[in-house]
Formats: sequence, structure tokens, C-alpha cells
Amino acid sequence: MNLNKISSVEVSVEETYEGERFEGVENKALEKLAKRVQIPGFRKGKAPINLVKNYVNPSYLQEMLIDEIVDDVLRSVGSELDAPIYKVHIKESNIEEQKAFVKMTIELLPQPKFDAIDFSELPPYEEPKVSEEEIEDVIDHLLEDQSVIRSVEVEKPEDGYLAEIEWALLDEQGNPLRPRRTTIEIGKEEFLEGTDELLKSMTVGEEKTMATPDGQSQIRIKLLDVKGKVKPELTDELAADLGFENVENLRRAAEEEIKKYKLDQYIDEWLNNVLDGIAEQLEIQLPPSMIEDEYEHRYEEFINMLENSGLNLESYASQVQKSPDEVLTEIRENVTKSLKRYFVLEFLKSAMGIEAEEAEVNEYLKTHQGINRQEARYDIELQKLIDVLKEKVTTKEV
Repeated sequence: MNLNKISSVEVSVEETYEGERFEGVENKALEKLAKRVQIPGFRKGKAPINLVKNYVNPSYLQEMLIDEIVDDVLRSVGSELDAPIYKVHIKESNIEEQKAFVKMTIELLPQPKFDAIDFSELPPYEEPKVSEEEIEDVIDHLLEDQSVIRSVEVEKPEDGYLAEIEWALLDEQGNPLRPRRTTIEIGKEEFLEGTDELLKSMTVGEEKTMATPDGQSQIRIKLLDVKGKVKPELTDELAADLGFENVENLRRAAEEEIKKYKLDQYIDEWLNNVLDGIAEQLEIQLPPSMIEDEYEHRYEEFINMLENSGLNLESYASQVQKSPDEVLTEIRENVTKSLKRYFVLEFLKSAMGIEAEEAEVNEYLKTHQGINRQEARYDIELQKLIDVLKEKVTTKEV
């Protein structure tokens, strides 16, 4: 047997079977075939293997032989491989009279060592803080939602104000035709082109004339009123109307909501950085076909998404100012990175003995709707892992 190491996750094997070794694997293949085929005059599985050999299609028998040889090779090399087998690829096979040759590549799963991880070199966990400015911004948006629209005293309207106007086309003698009223928001060009700029130069009660966009007519516009959003004052009474005991409780709730949002974002980014760091330390290398299979899946999803948006790879690449090859390279890099993260995550859970108890899963499902047991188990184990990693990356062993 000729066994060569291609990489830490790939080995190449070449083996020739002849004489008694060939007869041995051939008989095993025929015995399996005999249990499947029905030969007239014999009960199923009872026909002699020599008769089976002459009865079945030769190409089918060759396929069975190759399968049997592959299984035999894997049994033989199993003790020489230092990692579990992920996938086997037959590169070349040839069967002649009483002789067979097979060449295959065996992909292996990486087998990292937990002790090789230096947690002190990984990003520390630093819980994000909430600033007063962030709290004020949330409260300001809340008050914005409670705003009422009413007349405001401004010298001239600006973008965002509502202008109540009376307008009318003028006849050839300059007399107005059937005046009408409407309300428009300044800055959105909701009326005739040029109207917003005209209104910005007017005061309430003032009239001005402008040409219509086609230049064929004149229109007279009178600014009747200017309205704007007026935010209410933040008081305990308003806080109570919004469902809070007082202003202090409202501010505390805003702070907690901001903190939760920032924490969710931070933990995702922090955990990915930790997993990337561990993958780099352990020099994780994945089987090529694992990456290729996931890449093809992501590529198909990506192309379907583009088609549903009326785009193709070339038009999308142009939009993001990249070449199609650069877009695809980025997808492949993201696939590789995400697979390494998942592998490291599962490796850490196994190495640290992290498991979700059935009672924990049952309790979790009571408060989380729309997920199954497998998803609940994953969420619980992930949180346990995060809690352990928090301690390990912030505690340096002396």
C-alpha cells in the first residue's frame, strides 16, 4: 500500500489487489450481491456466488468490487490515520482479470489540541457601557413619536415644516382661476418644481407668483400657515402615559434597552474574534470538499437572491465597485471563516464538556416560542460556552 500525506487533512492512497487478496474482496462483494438478487430456481440469497457472478451485469459487479476494496483499504489504513475520516474520493480505479487497482484521496477532520490554546492572547471580554448621550437620543426619539402637529411661529418655513397654501392658476389677464388649498411638506418637492424654494422665501400671509415648470402658465401662491412637529416636555405624567412609573424609570428602561442591543452586537463580534483567534492559534485546516460544498450552497443562494432583486453577478459587482471574481472570492473567504468558527465552537463545547440538560431545554422552550428542541439546546450550550470563555479570556493564569 502506498500512503502519502498531502496535508494535515488529506492523504493519498494507492493499492493493488491481486491473487488471494483480490479473490477475498471479490467473494465478499458476491456474497452481498447474492443477498440482493433473485435468480430463477433459487430462493433469494441462496444462489451460489459463482452463479451470481455470471448472472449480474459486469459493470454493476465492478462497482460493488470497488466499494468493497475501498472499505478494505479504509480498514487497513485506519490505524495509520491520526484523525476521523470525513470523505473519500476515488481518483482512479481499474479492474482486470483477477486484479484491481485503486487510487483515492481520504479527507480527514482536523484534531486540534485543547491544551494548545493560549486564552490570554485572545480578545478580553469588556461589557459595553451606555452613555448619557445615547440615553438622551433614545428619549428624544420617543418624544418625537409623541409630537403633535400645530401652527408654529417662524420667520420663514424650512425643510421639514408643513406649509398650508392657497394656489390658483392665472388667466391671460392675470386673474386667479378657482383658488384651491393644500398642505405640503417643505423639502420633499410634493408640489410643483420650484415651489419649495419659493415658500422658503415667504412669510405667512404673503403672496407670490411663479411660472409653471412648462413655462406656459403662471401660478399664484399664498402662504396661509406654517405647521411643525412640537415635542412634548418630558414629565412624570407623560412617562406614566407611556407605561412607566416616572421619568427616572423611563430613563432606566431606555438604558437597559440600549445596553441589551449593544450587548447582543458586542457578544456576536467578540465571540467571532475569539473563535477566529483560536482557529489561528490551532492552525485549523478544513477538508477541501467541506469548503467547496458549503461554497456551492452559498453561491446558489446568493445568485437566487440577486435574481429575485432583478440583478445578476455582473450588475451587482458593478454596484459594489468590485469585479465578479472579487465578489466570489469574498464569498469563499466568508465560507471558510464561518466553517472554521463553527468547527472551533463545536470543538470547544466537546473539550469543555458543555451540554444542555433536558430540564434546561424544557424550561427554555417555555419562554422561547417558535423554536424546536435542537435550536433550544444549541442556544443553551452557546450561552454556557460564552460564559466560560468570558472567564478564560479575562483571567490570566500565573
